[in-house]
Amino acid sequence: MGFLKTIELSNGLSAADAYHRIHAVSGTKDEITLLLTAYKSQEAFLEDTDLSPLVIEPHAFSPDVADDAENFFKQGYEYLKKIDKYTSVVDVLEKGQASE
Repeated sequence: MGFLKTIELSNGLSAADAYHRIHAVSGTKDEITLLLTAYKSQEAFLEDTDLSPLVIEPHAFSPDVADDAENFFKQGYEYLKKIDKYTSVVDVLEKGQASE
């Protein structure tokens, strides 16, 4: 899973509908840190294994660790979509991933 969002890069250029995905999740039962990466497009990410991300942003949240809680990746996406910067993103599935 990931999402699309137009971003402005530090050099002043913008990347329309950049593909964002959680690259890594680590932490404890008290705090999860995730790395959100943005690529030119989902196709570029899937097809170019040497592609560097346009942006890498760390984010941290307090996870739900109940037995019936969603996994930390899903919790991470839900957390991100509550941040003003990401409230209006467009969700996309990765190739081979079923919709819920």
